[in-house]
Amino acid sequence: MQYITDEHKNITHVLVPIDKWNMLQEKLGELEFHNPYQSVIDYLGDMVKKAEKDYGDIFPPQKLSQKYTGTAHHVNLPIYRLLIDILKGDEHIAKIVEDIKNPKVSNLGLHGSITSFVLPSHKIDAKTIAVFYILRNKEFYGALCNSKDTIWPGDQKIFQQYGFDIEKFKSEVDPGLLTVLYTQHKSEFIRESSPIIAKYFSLTPIKERIRREPELLRLFFFDIFEAHDELIGKEPLFGEIFRKYPLVDKLAKEFYPSNTLSGATSRVYKAAKEARTIINTDWQKYVSVN
Repeated sequence: MQYITDEHKNITHVLVPIDKWNMLQEKLGELEFHNPYQSVIDYLGDMVKKAEKDYGDIFPPQKLSQKYTGTAHHVNLPIYRLLIDILKGDEHIAKIVEDIKNPKVSNLGLHGSITSFVLPSHKIDAKTIAVFYILRNKEFYGALCNSKDTIWPGDQKIFQQYGFDIEKFKSEVDPGLLTVLYTQHKSEFIRESSPIIAKYFSLTPIKERIRREPELLRLFFFDIFEAHDELIGKEPLFGEIFRKYPLVDKLAKEFYPSNTLSGATSRVYKAAKEARTIINTDWQKYVSVN
């Protein structure tokens, strides 16, 4: 710390390094038993409850189809649920870190394994990874959402660029999955379609070695920051909370506890940046279009 004095050598200000300041603020919050994100958590919780009701109206539990999910239930707004857990901190985020570093193949539940949303729990290859990046591509996903009534020539060209057979996809998949696509949040569609959508892409793997954890981290950080930006877009006032208590700091300390805060945040930003690059263009380093 550095001290600032006046002309009489009296201390008037103290300069505190940002890492130490954030730590002190966090400790203060713990002492006061107050989560600085509580208003955000409450807002997200209300969103999830509303979406849960809407989702239940579309898919009554007793009528859920098993054709495309392989699960016994639907989970609405999975990315916002994950963001809630991160903001709650402690054992919630610790569980997410554990799931990414040690995915449980036998458990596809959202809180049992986040891979049910970010990546499937079965063995992955270059094509699977590429498809999960492509699903997050704005150009591709926009064309997919635009396919409800008519496949426009411009959108068909986009599908061809990504090796996706839109006609076969629409004719074969369970109608419930199309309902998710056209009416629900992107994260819901990604989660529900993940077991089957890769077969509609005509792609040949060209990347031989796939390391699961780095790919999971890239996709996870990308999704969380996208949800963060969506949230602030809906409620700009939350921007002040995240400026005071940056989300990246929380992620960095939990995922890279042995690093300094600056070093850990750099790793988080690097992974998210790499994900954006792969989503936009570098998915082609994983696969070629047939």
